[in-house]
Amino acid sequence: MKYFIFLVFSIFSTTVCSELCVDNFMVCDEYKAQCDEVYYQRNCALTCGVCSPDPNQCYDFNTQCPSYKDTCNDSRFRLICPKTCGNCETTVPSATTKSTKKPTPTTPKPPCKDASPNCRAWAKDGFCHNKFYPLEKRKENCAKTCKLC
Repeated sequence: MKYFIFLVFSIFSTTVCSELCVDNFMVCDEYKAQCDEVYYQRNCALTCGVCSPDPNQCYDFNTQCPSYKDTCNDSRFRLICPKTCGNCETTVPSATTKSTKKPTPTTPKPPCKDASPNCRAWAKDGFCHNKFYPLEKRKENCAKTCKLC
């Protein structure tokens, strides 16, 4: 019975872990030369290139990340442990990811014109450059003459 429970647990944990492309050790980088060994392919799957991380999911790339939460101020750990360090929204998607965001339609600009027939005379008197008149008033009355559009 104990063997059966262990077997079920092993199958379950292998199935769950195989969904994510992760390393089980923080030091997998140091063992890249051993990636031809099955042990390292299982425990350092990401580092050994046995799998590819899903760019659409945010998860930690190492199963030990929760144990190292206090090191999230280190940039290396923020990259390895984006979920644990709360860095998911800032992770950079892969270069092959295409944006599905639709372009925002632009509103056509209103025609550049003067609202007042007196703009030429006012411009000669300094209306366009006089800070006494608020910019909005100058735009509203003499946008074309004052070259504000």
